[in-house]
Amino acid sequence: PSLPPVGAGSLAAEPARIDDDFIVFGNLQNETQVFHLRWHALTHVGSRFVGFDSSGRLTSTSAFTGRSSYLKAGGAAETAGVKVVLVLAQFDDGAGGALQTVMTSPARRSTLVNELVAILAADSYSHGVSIDFEFSWGPSVRDGITAFMHELRAGLNSLGPEYELSIYTNAIFSSSQWDFDAQTGITPAIDYMLYSMYDWASGSVARAISDFDNCLGSSRMHGYLNDGLPPEKFVPVISAYSRR
Repeated sequence: PSLPPVGAGSLAAEPARIDDDFIVFGNLQNETQVFHLRWHALTHVGSRFVGFDSSGRLTSTSAFTGRSSYLKAGGAAETAGVKVVLVLAQFDDGAGGALQTVMTSPARRSTLVNELVAILAADSYSHGVSIDFEFSWGPSVRDGITAFMHELRAGLNSLGPEYELSIYTNAIFSSSQWDFDAQTGITPAIDYMLYSMYDWASGSVARAISDFDNCLGSSRMHGYLNDGLPPEKFVPVISAYSRR
């Protein structure tokens, strides 16, 4: 049978919908595009990066507290039912850097957890934390990150069961960096994992925006699944960085 013409019947009137079983998570590099977002096609929006220093205290908090009104209570995100998530980032991952200093110290981890819980508790439209730590560390930091995720999970639970926790990972699994054991690792602390699918291009050679075959065909995804992450917590992330 032929389809009705565009503009006829319910096809034209019904907007796109995302099934509740799926996550479409948009990370904001900046807020210049929030006025043009297709809100009905998103389930989550991650804030611009909030950081932390070597004492475990939050930095750049205005990226979250001063975000666009579109992302606050009464804004376009809430109207569309899109969840707004604080993104906690740290790229100072070398020896003696902020990531190692905080993650290997129970006291500093506790400071960081308490500050995250406080900033969310003071916000009237927020839904949790997504972690973006990148990407060079060894077993001691790995174990600290695992402990931190469980401690943060407990902190978010104190706010309410609706607060989510997720983590962004690199494409190639390493057992010295990540522990996703189904019982004792990161897995039971998180709602989902955001898996990087960067394009693997180099220089100015054009490639697809994200190379699914390179991640799936070479079994890179399987590293996380084999370590204990269930597939229902696995969210592939498409990179939207341009390349000339």
